[in-house]
Amino acid sequence: MNKTEHERGSKIINAYIAFVLSLLLAITFENDSIKYSVYIISLITISLPSLIAINFLDYIIRVKQKRKNSIFRGLAAFLGFIPSLIAIILFVASFSIIASIIFTILILFWIIILDIVTYIGFKDESNDI
Repeated sequence: MNKTEHERGSKIINAYIAFVLSLLLAITFENDSIKYSVYIISLITISLPSLIAINFLDYIIRVKQKRKNSIFRGLAAFLGFIPSLIAIILFVASFSIIASIIFTILILFWIIILDIVTYIGFKDESNDI
């Protein structure tokens, strides 16, 4: 991975971190009126160090060491994204259970689609999928 590709990914992760932090601030100021606020705040707080670590690990592993994979990068992504996504689902559920179910289904759907596109793209670069 070159530096430009890393910067693009870093901007996406930083935007997600900013969104999660803004959600944390909003819930902190309005925690009495939002259901599950204690759980949401806890999950976001747990996820933030790992989300920040992804950027550092991504740069060290992919740019400096020029490796594609790392178990530590995967662990940071798992510990960063899973709790924060659960927190977002709980936040949506505090307003609408149906919306949170649809949101969860869409997350799973797009993760599967991204995996399929990535797998087919690596296998056959000329495929239009």
